[in-house]
This record gives sequence, structure tokens and C-alpha cells, in this order.
Amino acid sequence: MPGSLRGEDICSGQLQPALMGDAVAESVQCPNVPAASPQRYYDGAVLRPADRVAFPGARPVVVLQPGLSQNKCTLWWAAQYLAGHGFVTVVHDTPDPGFPEDPDFYEVVEWANVAIDEDAAVAEYLALDATAYADVGRLGFAGYEEGAVFASTIDTPILADQQTDLGIDAIVRFNNLRYRLTGDLSGNGL
Repeated sequence: MPGSLRGEDICSGQLQPALMGDAVAESVQCPNVPAASPQRYYDGAVLRPADRVAFPGARPVVVLQPGLSQNKCTLWWAAQYLAGHGFVTVVHDTPDPGFPEDPDFYEVVEWANVAIDEDAAVAEYLALDATAYADVGRLGFAGYEEGAVFASTIDTPILADQQTDLGIDAIVRFNNLRYRLTGDLSGNGL
């Protein structure tokens, strides 16, 4: 039986696979101050468990980072599944940097700074405005496509000027894009 989604179905029309769990969704605008890009707010959605008896109190948080120029609907399925199973999840749009289809390494690194600032703004938003149901002291991060690359660097000194120190407890990469950064085609596969 598919899970139910209450609140705003921000990505309507997507399939509701079996065993999603029940979730509540709301759209949010996470402020980005100071903004590294001209964008002052990041449009997104927060999903949380609907069953407050099975999942009481403030729940662990998972921030989902889509790839270049993707929106919150890219990882909507993962947000619903995680929320239906006891996590608070955040999905957000990613600014379009206007890169060509296959950007070079330096363009991706430049874009990483904006994306990492965005993820830090999302975590900060939850820490300030969602403490009744979100425990950012238990923080996970997951990424898809270029977001998977940032999953490997978001809480490390690799991008020293963008060190977030968010205290991330778990990181998931939905796919491997090593080949996009190194040219190693053997990294492109399942």
C-alpha cells in the first residue's frame, strides 16, 4: 500500500511507491544570509513523519542535495521515503549556474561553493525555525549527481574556504560521478 502525503504535494504527479510511509510536507524558503550568490532564498520543502506516536519528538534530519540545475522534485521520492520512516528531510532547488552540459572541473568546484552555502543555510534554517520536530544535532546528508560529489566534501577541509562544520553524522551518495571530475571513465557505471 502506498504511503500518504499530507500538506503540500509540492511535486504532484509523482508515483507513490509501496512502503513509502506517511509524511507531512510543507514548502519553505530557507534564507541565505550572507548570500554567496544573488539568490537570497532557497525554495525547498520540509517533510516529516505524519505518525508522531511511532516517531515522537525532534527527529534526525537528512538534507538532500540534487545535482546541477535540478530541483527538489529530483529527490522527492527519497524525501518521502525517509520522512515516512522517521526522519525530517529537506529537499531544495539548486541554482542554475548556466554551465554547458558537461562542465569542467573548475566550474563544478565553483558551483560547489554555492551549493554548500545553500546546504548550510538549510541546516541553519532548521536549527532556528524547526526545533519542535527537527534535531539538527543528528544530521545526515545525501546527494545525487553533482550533489553526490558534494556529499564527499561538504564537511571536510577539501574546500577550506567553504568548511561548513555542520557536524554531519552520515553521508549517502546516490551515484558516483568521479568520472565527471577526473575524466576517469571507469568511474562511470553502476
